[in-house]
Amino acid sequence: MIEIKEHIALAPYTSVKIGGPARFFVEVSTEDELKEAAAWAKEKKLPVAVLGAGSNVLIADTGFDGLVIHSQIKTITFEDDRMHVGAGVMMAAAAHAALARNVSGFEWAIGIPGTIGGSVYGNAGCFGGEMKDVVEHVRVLQISNFKFQISDLSQNECIFKYRESIFKKNKNWIILGATIKLKRVSDEEKKDKQLWIQQMMWERVAEQAIGERTMGSTFKGILLTDDLQRHIQRYDRRFQKPERACWVFENRRGMLSAGFLIERAELKGKKIGGVFVSPKHANFLINDGMAISEHVVMLIAYIKEHVHRKFGIMLEEEIQYL
Repeated sequence: MIEIKEHIALAPYTSVKIGGPARFFVEVSTEDELKEAAAWAKEKKLPVAVLGAGSNVLIADTGFDGLVIHSQIKTITFEDDRMHVGAGVMMAAAAHAALARNVSGFEWAIGIPGTIGGSVYGNAGCFGGEMKDVVEHVRVLQISNFKFQISDLSQNECIFKYRESIFKKNKNWIILGATIKLKRVSDEEKKDKQLWIQQMMWERVAEQAIGERTMGSTFKGILLTDDLQRHIQRYDRRFQKPERACWVFENRRGMLSAGFLIERAELKGKKIGGVFVSPKHANFLINDGMAISEHVVMLIAYIKEHVHRKFGIMLEEEIQYL
């Protein structure tokens, strides 16, 4: 039996600690509870939003005038080299669980501060890996009128693209979990993978605003082509990696780093209200404890305008607005 609560502050459920209240709020830990919550909202004619770790989302200061479902479906089971994992499982927990069972290929997920559900939704990636590389099936609750159908979508049916998926275009679909296809490794190979994880996390801590009140990466990268690089150099012929930059402007996926552009636009430390651009990694916006959503929206607009003015590139948000 689910417990619907009213007027629940959402800021504590986000990594940036910003946002107004939910008109209605419920936590679910099973598929049946999620279906029950969705049916309740449908009967009341309320919009529904699903919240996982709240790590890549900006909630409006006015909150959400509907039902927020906090997904806590945290099941993890294994079938040979396949991992079946619930939408509410943290990516890092899934990565550790997989390697503990001597199945590999998900180590990169250790760097994603979100859940399986949110990572499938946005085709999250890190350290050169993306969800599209490992997802075999996604279990989805599809809502149509008063019909509730659970389906398993194949990797191809998810239509994954860079930080995109079919789920962003179907707001009446709710991700329940995913099947991750991995590969068996020996104990010796597992030790090597564990060392790799340690090295990657050391690099991530050195490069990014880990532990701060932040949404993670604010903007998407831009596909780096020869034409784009020539275009940028018309704006700034000195365009190259600064001597002490903590990342190269071309990342592991051949994308132009939004953080690099923001840094070269000299916006590190720029502050509006209670939010500022991280001095460590310019694609991270940090809440100093006094920020509201409006401050973040204003700073995002300011960054986009200045990067466009300097480089002729319009940045696109990776974060989701609620």
